[in-house]
Amino acid sequence: MPTAAMPHLLFIAKTWIDEQLLCIAKSRQVMLTWLFCACLLWDTMFKDGRLNIIINKKEDDADETLDRIRFIYSHLPKFLQESIPAQRTPQGQLGSYCRLPFPGNNSVIRGLPQNPEAIRKSTASNIFIDEAAFIESAETCYTAAMPTIRGGGKIIMVSTPNGRNFFHKIFADREDEE
Repeated sequence: MPTAAMPHLLFIAKTWIDEQLLCIAKSRQVMLTWLFCACLLWDTMFKDGRLNIIINKKEDDADETLDRIRFIYSHLPKFLQESIPAQRTPQGQLGSYCRLPFPGNNSVIRGLPQNPEAIRKSTASNIFIDEAAFIESAETCYTAAMPTIRGGGKIIMVSTPNGRNFFHKIFADREDEE
């Protein structure tokens, strides 16, 4: 779909470049998960030593989001795939369960469930929390991710609304700042 049909995507991508914390309330079918999958793939492919993390409610959901990134990568021109190869299994599959490494530049995208301890283990370049309003431990995950911002990384929280929970509080606080 051309950018002209969805101008919000270009605006949000440009905002992601400049902001360390993005909290976006969305409706369905606005392509934000796809957008951030593409952004994380770009960041992982073209920057050295990156750790980009996707957080979903369940680990299987995180791997499904990573499948979108695998899909995007597999549809890139062959010259890009050859010059920036992703790790493949012996069977030729891209990455492994909840992981897509790029050994040539020591960068990786990982999928994690809503487990603050798993988030706390590393300082990430980007942490993308998809459907954050539906993650029961969103507040403790957010707290665990704060060293990412202090270390120069970014936290992206995207969700459809789900009542007045922690996601709503962060979103409302960000709205009040503007």
